[in-house]
Amino acid sequence: MSTSLPGNPNIQNIKDIDEAIAKLNSAILTAINLASRSKLINGNYRKLPPNIVKKITLRNQIRKRWQQTYDPRYRRTANRLTNQIRDYDQESWKEWLMSLNQEDNSIYIAARKFSRKYIQIPPILDTDGIKYTPLGMANAFKYSLENSFQTNPEPYDDAHIDEVNRAIRRYIDNPKPSSNIKLTSPKEILSLLKRINPGRLLVQMAFLTKH
Repeated sequence: MSTSLPGNPNIQNIKDIDEAIAKLNSAILTAINLASRSKLINGNYRKLPPNIVKKITLRNQIRKRWQQTYDPRYRRTANRLTNQIRDYDQESWKEWLMSLNQEDNSIYIAARKFSRKYIQIPPILDTDGIKYTPLGMANAFKYSLENSFQTNPEPYDDAHIDEVNRAIRRYIDNPKPSSNIKLTSPKEILSLLKRINPGRLLVQMAFLTKH
């Protein structure tokens, strides 16, 4: 970047600005592509003995040297170190399996761990950007639920309130004339009761005769 984009480029016009931005973007993309990529490790970090760590480091260095020179000696040495590391992994696996028992529930914990399907949660887009960490995802869900379950503000419409008040005043100031409803006579009631169940009719007639 120091050669392709000096610290103080000579900029005279808009074209020079665009060229400087293009060079900067190209330099950044080149650095990203040439950089080594990190690998996300799910779970606790595995602790290895120092001799195995040295063998892994040496194996990676020799393998990179072989990729550059294609010397068969480097390849044989890298394969030999890989076999030694694999033997250590197999022996450690056997020791761990033999250590499982029912008393401390370690065998049930291991069975549940291997039978459970791990689901990789994708990043979540929040209002202020993409959330990658568990804490950021939890806060995104929390704020989303808080906004979803808030009480709705009461609607307030002055025009509608005035219209309702005017309608109430008009109804009070101009009441409708009450219609003269004809009173029901005892004969009409008896004629209606005859159409009902006879059992109920006797009770109702006794009630009417008393009153």
